[in-house]
Amino acid sequence: MPSVLDAAAAHIREQAAAYLDASKIPGYLAGVYHDGGQAVMAHGIANVVTGAPMREDTGFLFGSVTKLLTATLILQQAERGTIDLDDRVVSYLPEFKLATPSAAGQIRVRNLLAHTNGIDADLFFPDAKGRGALKIFVEGLGQHCGALFGPGEYISYSNGGMIVAGRLLEVVTGTCYHDLLKREVYALAGMEDSCTSAEEAILRSGFETALHSLTAELDTTPRKVNYQQRREWLRDWALPGEAWQILTSRLPPIPGHIQPELGDLKRQLASIYVWVRLTQGEHLFAPRPIEAIQFPELQNAWKLRRNTIWHHFQTTRPLRHYADLTRLLDEYGDQLAGQINSPAQPGPARQPEHQVTRLRHL
Repeated sequence: MPSVLDAAAAHIREQAAAYLDASKIPGYLAGVYHDGGQAVMAHGIANVVTGAPMREDTGFLFGSVTKLLTATLILQQAERGTIDLDDRVVSYLPEFKLATPSAAGQIRVRNLLAHTNGIDADLFFPDAKGRGALKIFVEGLGQHCGALFGPGEYISYSNGGMIVAGRLLEVVTGTCYHDLLKREVYALAGMEDSCTSAEEAILRSGFETALHSLTAELDTTPRKVNYQQRREWLRDWALPGEAWQILTSRLPPIPGHIQPELGDLKRQLASIYVWVRLTQGEHLFAPRPIEAIQFPELQNAWKLRRNTIWHHFQTTRPLRHYADLTRLLDEYGDQLAGQINSPAQPGPARQPEHQVTRLRHL
């Protein structure tokens, strides 16, 4: 009789493979831990360009999982008595400032971990990397980033707060964040294949083999998408108001008294959805012309809500309203991509004239 772990692994393999084949998802990697044992399952391909298979040792970017690791490092120092979660951040980082007067001085260490700090830094990307990146980030906050609210007033997902926590760790321990993570988390957890930079990850994954495969694939590709051209066309773009009205008028009705909001905030995020799909860019870099013309108070209110709404656009199991809306936006985006790719349509597309007319016939 198979063990619980073996049975779970077999069930996941069967179910995941069937789901991937039906949904056209390239591949997956999953792990199960139970009662001291573990099983790793891989299926499909890891890279749709090179055709590299998904393997049990295929690496992935951590992304925001690093927030858990940063919190672990902070709590380790709290256990050792070198950090008090209730202390103000400036007691460890006197150079920590925000553009909003006196705001930084009110933020405590636990506000950094709990996303209750109010630091408005989601769109702050200083040109810095490597061992001095966290220091440069914190030094730039005082010039470029203010506060959305006072500490503890709201919860708002905060990349900036975690970066400040990383710099705080460097100052308290006298150790670069990268080295601290390797020593205090990776080494203790047996994460021998984990690293702290994209460059190191590429070298570990057989860069030369991947590069040759990619080159061969690109050489045989009949038509390449010029994403730089698309970004240039769409650098100040948003869904025109009339096009948005036509799109939303085609949404199936939602039963009940509570109806989805279809105002300018959602139009802005719908525009970002189309921009991301056409440019393959990161949504944080998308233009926000609709938001830019709002009063500062409304801009701040939008910032508090946009992460939640954006999640609905990106989730693999969207609510009915968002599933219907993204389907229409995909059709719209395909039409817009055709217009951008047309040799007869050079130059940036501020508000393409043909969008609304063509949209009526979707």
